[in-house]
Amino acid sequence: MVGSVSADRRIASRFLALMVLGAALGGVALAALADDGFEADRYYYFLMATYAELNRDDAAALKAMTKAAGLGRGSYQLKLEAARLCSRTGDGRKALKYAMEAMALEPEDPRAHLLTAWLAGSENDRETAEREYLKVLELTPDNPEALYWLGTLYFENRRHQEAEKFFKRLTSADPGAASFYYLGRFYLRLGRKEEAIGALNAALKKDPDFIDALDDLAGLYEEAGRHKSAEKTYRRLLEFKPQTARSGLARLLLKTGRRAEAERIVAESLRDDRRFHRETGLKADGEGLSDDLEIRLRLGQVYLEIRRYREAIGEFEAVLKARAGHERAAFSLATALMERQEAGGPAGAARAAGLLEAIRPESSLYVDARLLLISPVQGLDDRQSLALIEEALRLKPDSLRFHLAAAHFQERLGELDKARALLLRAVEAFG
Repeated sequence: MVGSVSADRRIASRFLALMVLGAALGGVALAALADDGFEADRYYYFLMATYAELNRDDAAALKAMTKAAGLGRGSYQLKLEAARLCSRTGDGRKALKYAMEAMALEPEDPRAHLLTAWLAGSENDRETAEREYLKVLELTPDNPEALYWLGTLYFENRRHQEAEKFFKRLTSADPGAASFYYLGRFYLRLGRKEEAIGALNAALKKDPDFIDALDDLAGLYEEAGRHKSAEKTYRRLLEFKPQTARSGLARLLLKTGRRAEAERIVAESLRDDRRFHRETGLKADGEGLSDDLEIRLRLGQVYLEIRRYREAIGEFEAVLKARAGHERAAFSLATALMERQEAGGPAGAARAAGLLEAIRPESSLYVDARLLLISPVQGLDDRQSLALIEEALRLKPDSLRFHLAAAHFQERLGELDKARALLLRAVEAFG
């Protein structure tokens, strides 16, 4: 549920893209005609770059734009554009160079400082990024991009009090739904759930259809055991992310003993999935099962997710009784038996091993089944685990996960040369 900081980077990069685009459209042509003797040449290369970019030829656009930016003493806007294109084509260091050159030309314009800070952060130069974001705030104290990125930077550096200060300032400077959402995500990553709930609710008051806020809030309510609030939020989410919302609703309904309602929700998901598989031709997990049996299989998987092992095992056994040997049901039952034993329940590892060993090498579940056989609950030592994986590798040599597992046990057994050779073969085979 909780996204990474890199996910937040992708969300917030929209701010930066709009800023640079505005700079390009608003001033670049005038900058190209600056009175320093290079007007015509600079404008010619700028037009070439614009035409190449419109035709999605970023390499040619970058070549022309850097040519334009290098003519004469000025070219502030062109240097910003060159930095943007360098960044887009993956040359972060060169992008940073052009951004710094632009910044030197117009030290009181926050745009170049902001771009320099963002590029420095992308290059992991956090000291430069912090300095330039703070400079942006000197020039424009309510700049939302600088406030957001400083909050993110301080969070990554575990300077949580300072991060909180900037995220709160963001909600004052730009009191829209996104700002409260970022504050909520900050609290969520710190495990401050009630404060996260408050901020996400504030975001939804600003924008009742904010999908990411609804998704995060529903999960938070569920984790907190606030089932009524979670159910209400998941039902609001149904319009936007039906499968995510149905999964959450099914969990909640089973947790609260409302199996019949959960079954209806799962049946709705099944109908959507069947339609999807018909349209794409992809194979479904429950292929070969009637609707009733596939619903039971799915209910069992939900019970397993919420660690209601007795109910999960009952659903999987019912499917296998009607369809002996169904591999997905057998794999799921084995998983439930092993997890229940790990949690201190009745022994089930031996029966689970029999179910897993019956899964054939041509099955899409074979790799997962063999790796589950070497889990600690099965009680194998390192030599036994290695033997099992080596046998599986002979039957399925195209599995990277088997290569990695075998090398892992070889290393544990001190067979470093064998592990190294196996990993080198894996690099050659899989890249």
